Amino acid sequence: MNIQDKKVIIIGAGASGMSLAYFLYKNGVSNICVFERELLGSGSTGKCAGIVSTQLWNEIDVKLARRSMEIFEEISRKASYFKVYRKGLISITGEEKGKRYIKKISDILKGEKIKYKMYEGEEAEKIFPFLKGIRDRVILQTPDDLYCDSGMFLYTIYSYIRKEKIDIKLLREVERFKTLNREVKGLWVKGIYYPADIFIMCSGVWSIKILEEMGIKIPLLPYRSQIAVLRKKDTIDIPIIHDLDRGVYIRSEFPDKIIMGDGTETKESSLIFKENPDEEFIYGVIPEITNIVNDFENAEYLGGWAGLCAATPDRYPLIGKIPEFENLYILTGFNGFGFMRIPAIAENFAFYLTESRMEIDISSYFLERFKGKEIEKFEIREGFSFID
Repeated sequence: MNIQDKKVIIIGAGASGMSLAYFLYKNGVSNICVFERELLGSGSTGKCAGIVSTQLWNEIDVKLARRSMEIFEEISRKASYFKVYRKGLISITGEEKGKRYIKKISDILKGEKIKYKMYEGEEAEKIFPFLKGIRDRVILQTPDDLYCDSGMFLYTIYSYIRKEKIDIKLLREVERFKTLNREVKGLWVKGIYYPADIFIMCSGVWSIKILEEMGIKIPLLPYRSQIAVLRKKDTIDIPIIHDLDRGVYIRSEFPDKIIMGDGTETKESSLIFKENPDEEFIYGVIPEITNIVNDFENAEYLGGWAGLCAATPDRYPLIGKIPEFENLYILTGFNGFGFMRIPAIAENFAFYLTESRMEIDISSYFLERFKGKEIEKFEIREGFSFID
């Protein structure tokens, strides 16, 4: 497919929408308009932890995460105000299912030639003295894993594509589409009609609502995830920590602060949701972290937030053409760990749209895998760590 001479409308200015606009432009598409119902990164991207790890449960995602790391590094070299922090990530488990998961991950990392180390017993205690109660647990370390500020990433991409005259319309919610036969002809925003040749949904869980108004159902469910910010008196210098048994992650935020998230909530959420953390979560984070990291008994809870993630039946993203229309595409369904794969997914989807090729084959994530299947409800399961 060659769309360099087409007009493309992208709906959503989060990581997927902005990354796709960036890579489409780099691949020769200049007539692009991005619509966002709120402000830049006001959806899931602005509320994520910004962690990028290769400790993922299939080879495609590992390749995508590694390429995303390279993209984040490339962008940080171009914009000094966007920084990446290579603190590495350690996964910790004492349960048998977690140990099986770590063995599977280490095999994939070995096959992909990604640096990793395994620790147990006294060696683990010596290498990670800040961790509590790890003698009978297994630790998998990927030292090149990183985190960055997701909001600053969006701002950096925004600054670049605005300079290149890409049209980005914030506070512009899509009202309805004009369709004819099997094509979308245009859409209305604040009473103004915008025609285009290609339309791409990058609106996360809000894609459900937009598509339902067109009579289209997709296998996507929203769920809520929570994050807390904690402060302690002294400087904190720790890697990213993922406790598989407790289902929480921890990373540094500032020299004296950390953020702690609760991963996947396994119940469906409404699109109208509570954006503040639950009391149970707030009062539980300090007792929880004191079971993982030393010297956090006197930590102070500073605040937190909640955001929506998008779950799919098989925990793979929803990418590609929406079958009801020839020129309507989607890029969503990242199961809570989209930020670490989105740049590479957007890059390869841009290759697919402009050159009919991919450097990393993401065709197994195409929406057509659900063709002919009626999926009304499904179980929401852990996305980042595939432990069943």
